[in-house]
Amino acid sequence: MAPRQGSGSSRHGHPITLALALLLALAPGAARAGSAAVRIAALEPVRTDSVLACVVVTRGLPDGPMRETLASGLPSSLTLSLVLLDERGHERGGTTAEVRIEPDPWERTFLVRSPAGGVRVASLEALAESLHRLGPLALAPWARVPARAPLRVRARLAVHALAPAEADRARAAFVGDVGSNGAERREVSAGLGPLLRFFLGRAPASDWNADATSPSFTSATLEHRP
Repeated sequence: MAPRQGSGSSRHGHPITLALALLLALAPGAARAGSAAVRIAALEPVRTDSVLACVVVTRGLPDGPMRETLASGLPSSLTLSLVLLDERGHERGGTTAEVRIEPDPWERTFLVRSPAGGVRVASLEALAESLHRLGPLALAPWARVPARAPLRVRARLAVHALAPAEADRARAAFVGDVGSNGAERREVSAGLGPLLRFFLGRAPASDWNADATSPSFTSATLEHRP
């Protein structure tokens, strides 16, 4: 695993150097970005002490591009969108959450951060196990959950081989540092636009890799977790 070129690198090196390093690190994975079958296998609504929450069960994570990005020492992330629907399909609550995976090349570990907490794992196999069940993520205060009415959870998952913050930094490095002449900068930036979109992807949550909707349930049937 190569040393990380994350948030601190741009402070000590030329911005273009950082951006090129990011592109080179992602080049093999980007070409195969659609090859892995990431999916949401199940949604498990649960009740905690005060909220209705949901565990998202996934398959195929980390996918190939994520593995190559993490092996290069750069962070990956996931975006999860969860919506609570009533029997008419109206939204009764929801959340959007980020799961960020940060490799530590010196300790050869991975730190997984999410609203449900943080955990450090020691291998890609352990990382895959950690990403298999995400959550529980809060959807709505329990006091606002309709009693006995049928409910469903709709979930969408976006995979970012390179975490959006690092992708934005690479874009900014190219756009803001390609020459002092304004017209020249705009010309070079326009030419690099398609290349940046290919390697770094679109803005977070503009594309979803997987989606699923749970079977109907009622508050009375939910498992309670402290």
